[in-house]
Parts: sequence; C-alpha cells; structure tokens
Amino acid sequence: MGGQKKIAELKAELQAAEEHMLPSFILKYEKDERAGVQKLVEQAGKRLKALEDERERIEGLKVYERQYEETKKAAEKQKKMIKQLFRSGIASAA
Repeated sequence: MGGQKKIAELKAELQAAEEHMLPSFILKYEKDERAGVQKLVEQAGKRLKALEDERERIEGLKVYERQYEETKKAAEKQKKMIKQLFRSGIASAA
C-alpha cells in the first residue's frame, strides 16, 4: 500500500476535476480495489453521465429553437409576399 494516495486525497482530486478530466480519473483508479476508491470511481462515472445527459437535453431544446427561427423566417417571407400581392392588386385595380 506504499505508493497509493489516501482516499481523502483522491476525493479532493475528484472534486477539483473538470469534466474532461473525469474519464482519465476513472481509468486511473478503476483497478484500485479499495472500497472507498471504487465509490469515488462510481461517483466520477455518475457525474460524467449526468453531464452527458444534460448536454443531450440542451441539444434537444436547441431543435425547438431552430424550428422557431425557421418558422419565423417563413412567416416573415409570407408577410412580405402578401404585402407585395396587396400592393400589386391595388396598383392593377387603379
């Protein structure tokens, strides 16, 4: 057990880890058989999964934003066409 970090040190390392560091944390410590370390590896995996799920949720919301923008552009185009038709109808009636 000579060169192993203490679990408290690993916990601090995990808490300080940014998202891109989580996979390497998991790989680095997944073979450590200590129950406390396995718990930390599990926490890192859950945190990574939660971040990935949130990213997917946000991307799903962006679909609606893009649809709204497309609908808005189509409505504006249609409004311009109606104005042009109205103007040309008035011009030909006069």
